Amino acid sequence: MLTILVILYYLIVFLGVLTNGYTFWYYFFVLKKKNSYSLICISFISGNLFVLIPNFLWLLFEETKLYSPSLIGQIVIFGYYSGTLGRLILSLNRLFAIHIPFKYKEIFSNKHTYFYLSITWIIGLIMIIPLSLGDYCYFIFIDRIWSYGTTNFCIKVSYIQDFLYGVTIGSIIIFIDIITASILIKKNITKLKNKINVKINKSSNRKRRNIDINIFLRTVISNIFLVLSLISFHYFSLFNVGNFDYLFVTTSMFWMFHHFLDGTIVGLFNYDVKKHFLLNFKKDTKIISHVETTRNPHMIRRR
Repeated sequence: MLTILVILYYLIVFLGVLTNGYTFWYYFFVLKKKNSYSLICISFISGNLFVLIPNFLWLLFEETKLYSPSLIGQIVIFGYYSGTLGRLILSLNRLFAIHIPFKYKEIFSNKHTYFYLSITWIIGLIMIIPLSLGDYCYFIFIDRIWSYGTTNFCIKVSYIQDFLYGVTIGSIIIFIDIITASILIKKNITKLKNKINVKINKSSNRKRRNIDINIFLRTVISNIFLVLSLISFHYFSLFNVGNFDYLFVTTSMFWMFHHFLDGTIVGLFNYDVKKHFLLNFKKDTKIISHVETTRNPHMIRRR
């Protein structure tokens, strides 16, 4: 059973690297004119990759032994801490984009966004300092389970920085999302009651608003999985501590699944990213089809 779970684990990690990697590539290299949203996506997708890539390369690390377990752990948890704060910025970004658009460009100018994101990465760096104390406190991958050190100090660090930090940021994010959703629902109900049938020549405004709402809904789904991963790691995993398979699924595997979903739901399902991906996919399919037609003209005729 463990072998199947480990294979599934690496499949999830591999797909996570692909989805997050493609999203990062699109926003960082393909998209020439970057706005606040794309900068935030680059930031928190980078956090996902900091978590996923070391996990994907772990088999190589294990075979060569050319690695420092504590250093790899610091890189992984650094990506998690910084990425989680990036989600908070993303939820605030959606709140302003949907409900306070007249302030959006001011609050979320590119300059301000760079500042906000710099703070998230600086906080992430500060938070890994307690996990850089050698045998006194660390975060490492032991027998497929990501674990903190067992000293009293490290237990306190893990409780404060992992559980309390995650729950606090997660709760604030969900609270912001609820406010955004509540105002959105209220506005829609008011429109229906007043039978406001605005012919939006403003169709561009309507389209922009629909895109903002779509981004918001995908962000909410991703945030829900963040909270579920915290509950799974700190609560569900305690139900059957003696069962290693269960422990592996509720901790490491669910954590990686969450980061994979991030790259898929928030990243790959984004309208622009999806459009770019499908265009490239169709282009590659046409090229392959053309090559096959050229190589097998008689076969094509017989059909």
